[in-house]
Amino acid sequence: MILTDLDGNRCDWFKDYIDYGERLNIAPWVSGGADSAFTLFWIAYCISKTNLPYTIYPIHGFDTMRVNVNSFEGAEDIVNEVSSMFPNVNIKETHVFPYCKNTLDKTKYHQPMIDYLARHKKYDITFWSLTRQPGYVDPESLDSSPPMAEMKKRSVLQERPFDPTKFGHQPIQHVDKKFIAHQYQKYGLMDSLYPLTVSCLADQPYPCRNCAWCQEKFWAFGSYDGGI
Repeated sequence: MILTDLDGNRCDWFKDYIDYGERLNIAPWVSGGADSAFTLFWIAYCISKTNLPYTIYPIHGFDTMRVNVNSFEGAEDIVNEVSSMFPNVNIKETHVFPYCKNTLDKTKYHQPMIDYLARHKKYDITFWSLTRQPGYVDPESLDSSPPMAEMKKRSVLQERPFDPTKFGHQPIQHVDKKFIAHQYQKYGLMDSLYPLTVSCLADQPYPCRNCAWCQEKFWAFGSYDGGI
């Protein structure tokens, strides 16, 4: 189950991260964005191909500061779409937890929930989807990368050896969103899953086209949320 793109980049994590021992209950974070949507798809795809007895428990953090759009509705649409693609895979209803975010970085709001899930062994393993900054392969080519002024600074992370003692993992941290865009095209998801994804941070039902997440999405996919 190896993901590749036309530039020779590779991402092989299903076997190492999931197909290890008795990790039967998998909890991926589904933000509603393109990265986490594809991660959910790929987990379900791999389970369907291997016929392994895993159960997927999607998790979504809902920012109550956003009053005009409900992000959990978009996350549920993604979960329902992936569920319809793989009726043989046991995908549970999305677990939604609210938080009130007053900073750009939401890690401090999600981390307590991650710690709780690990401490109480609610699930066996969890994933959150974070890709490299655009332009990572050629950091000098600023013209090929969207502005990063609004975006949380992402660490330059190399692919790390699998650590079976860890609960939380970032399996796509060493590839950028163009790699993810290639997978959407390769697996025929541009007309089904992609239009459901939402990357924009603006509290409105349509993409602002100005925030760094909108620009990153356009950089990778050639369109904004909803395929606009």
